[in-house]
Order: sequence, then C-alpha cells, then structure tokens
Amino acid sequence: MMAATTSLASASSTSPAENAGFNTDIAFTSNGQGIFLVNATSNVAQEINSRTGATVRVLGAKAYDFNFSLDIVVNGQDAFVANYGALTNAVTEFNTVTGALVRVLAAKSYGFVTPFDMAISGQDAFVTNLGGHSVTEFNTVTGALVRVLAAKSYRIASPYGIAISGHDAFVVNGGNSTVTEFNTVTGGLVRVLAAKSYGFSGPDGVAISGLDAFVASPGLKGAGAITEFNIVTGALVRVINAKAIDSLHPVFLAIDGHVGVSIDAARRVVEFNTRTGALVRVLKSTKYGFNSSTTGIVTRGPDAFILNPTNQSITEINVATGGLVRTLHFKFAH
Repeated sequence: MMAATTSLASASSTSPAENAGFNTDIAFTSNGQGIFLVNATSNVAQEINSRTGATVRVLGAKAYDFNFSLDIVVNGQDAFVANYGALTNAVTEFNTVTGALVRVLAAKSYGFVTPFDMAISGQDAFVTNLGGHSVTEFNTVTGALVRVLAAKSYRIASPYGIAISGHDAFVVNGGNSTVTEFNTVTGGLVRVLAAKSYGFSGPDGVAISGLDAFVASPGLKGAGAITEFNIVTGALVRVINAKAIDSLHPVFLAIDGHVGVSIDAARRVVEFNTRTGALVRVLKSTKYGFNSSTTGIVTRGPDAFILNPTNQSITEINVATGGLVRTLHFKFAH
C-alpha cells in the first residue's frame, strides 16, 4: 500500500482529544479497488469504491463488536480493526472480499486496553494499547497471542503510533516523549530513544523511509517538530522545527520517496524534503478541500489520500508535484 515502509495506522493515528468526533481511518483493499472506512461514532466498517465513492458494503452486525473503532489495517484479504471503546477493547478481523467475520480477539490475555494503532510484519500484528501502556503481538493467521510487551525497561507510555522496518518496530510514546525500538521476532528490547536532543514532545505519528524514521511531535510546548533518526543505529539525523516548514503541532505523517507529508493540528498539509528537511510546499485548504476535521493520510503509488470527514470526502494529491488529482466524495454509513 505504501511506497515507503510505513505503517498505515502511524500515518493516520489520531489523538481523541485532538480530533474528538472525527476519529476516522482508511485502508485500501489489496487490489486497490476498495477503500474501507472505520468511524468511531458509527461503529461500522464501510467499504466504498475507490473510483466512484459508492458504498459497496457496510459491516455493522453486533457480532463484529465494533466500538469506537479508531484504526484499520489490511493484510492480504483480511482487515483488522482496533476497537478503542471500553465496551470491547478488542480487535476485529474480517475478510475484505466477502465481508465475513473471521474472529474477534477480546480475551483478557491479549492485554487490549484502548487499542489504538496497528502495524503488521510477516504473519504477526502489533497493537499499541494507549491505556494499557503496552504492545500486543498476535498471529494474523490463527489469532493466537504471541506476547504482550509491558516491561518497565521498554518505557512504553501512552503509545500512539507504531511503524515496522525489517525485524524492528518503533513505538512513539506520547506519555513520556520517547521512542521504543524492539525486535519483532523475539520481542527483545533494542533501545529507547529519550535524549532531549531528539526533540520528542508528546510524539504521535511515525513513518519510515529507507534507513530513517520520522516522528511527528505536536509539542507539549511550542510549535512541535518532526524528528529524523537512523533506524540502524538510533543516531539523530535532524530535528525539523515545525515553524521552519510552516507547520504547527504536526500530528499525522506519511512518507513517499523523498517527500514527507504532514498534517498538523490546524489541518494544514505540508510537504518537506526527507533528505534535507527543507520545506517543499504548503497545500492550501481552499483548493484541496481540507478543513478542521481533516484526519488521516495514506500513500499509494505516487499519490497521497487525505480524509476529510466533515466533507465526507477523500482528497487525492500527487506527492511529487502537490497537484490535486481528484476529490472522492462518499456518504458515511450509520
């Protein structure tokens, strides 16, 4: 789905307080012909046609256990939905071709406590538990629990985003402004990045491109920043002050080649050069249809797709040029 090695959820994760009422996420089907939407307020999963915006199906039966669903990822023919709501604290798996329910993972042993963001590596899925201060790993084929990472040494605290590259996972901890790296095969801790020089301040989103990771920090104080570090060594590459790229409190982040795309708390869409950190362009809302509810961004091929819930639209832009490709209109199912 991504041109770069990027977790869909990391590119579209949303802090509930930052976007109350518009917690919505999107994921493309494997063939690109469908887009699945989950909306925290409707408790359904909706598939729309990626060309026309027409609704293909709505999954909302009680058996699916959707409840304040914040995140969706697609792996092969199956989709996984994180249900943040306290009524479920579960992950729902369904078949994207038929819409049939596969399973709901809700046993206490999984340690789901307000599951927030997900990433998949090989046959395993990794889920950040915002309220549980942990990460749950389970097998996507069988649903079996692999492990729950919650040891103090990992320093996982209010984990918002997660991204995976190779055998390493990177978790951004909004609760203590750190990044935790662990091995996805063994679960072993690799390192915790916590030095002040990294500039982490309530980090929210994370994306990976090549050998570098990019972390969006809305900023507990100031305008926030985007931090770049080497994923092999953990060495800091640079801290891009949000003001330097005409941004304010960056939250959402996606990487496509040598261009990073950020959405900030003011719902401005900013492109920056991942090799230099320099501003590329700012996409103005009047032309692209962005508004106060704009939330979530994914890339597919040369384009980025940005969700505007109140407009019930998805804006597709060409990342290389910043040009508007089209605006896809749809109607939310309830």
